[in-house]
Amino acid sequence: MLWFLLSIFLLLVLLLWLPLELEIDTRHALYRARWLGIIAFRGLPDGEGWRWYFKVFFWEKEWKSGSRQSSPPKKKQTRKFKRRPSARQVWSLVKNLFRAVKVKRIRVNWDTGDYVWNAQLYPLFSSLNRQGRQLSINFIGREELEIHLQTRLWNIAGAILRSFF
Repeated sequence: MLWFLLSIFLLLVLLLWLPLELEIDTRHALYRARWLGIIAFRGLPDGEGWRWYFKVFFWEKEWKSGSRQSSPPKKKQTRKFKRRPSARQVWSLVKNLFRAVKVKRIRVNWDTGDYVWNAQLYPLFSSLNRQGRQLSINFIGREELEIHLQTRLWNIAGAILRSFF
């Protein structure tokens, strides 16, 4: 019995520790959210719409958007909340959630379409470049965004507990 409880506890710690990742790359048309080693969800645009992939452990399912007919709308159930969180608690939660997310990589290559505006933004963007962050302005019409965010359930749970308790 002790081994069973210990294995359940270790599995729970492992699930809290495994990273959750969100990756968006418009240059390579990659849109992905995954819980490393457990669940992955990604979307790829094609000529007719979007192709979606969903993976759980080793099982993978693929479907196209618009290939399934929509179901009839369901009736909404209204729930009454006993107590609404205050604006201070909501702001604290948002602030703590931003702290819980680690920005692994951010790359922006942008053209505003206005040469004067591009020239004014160029020194600002070049001064904001740091390790893991690349911001640039171009004058040839390319608009690219690449962002890679990572967090752990442990960090999100800690942010929620710090906000409300």
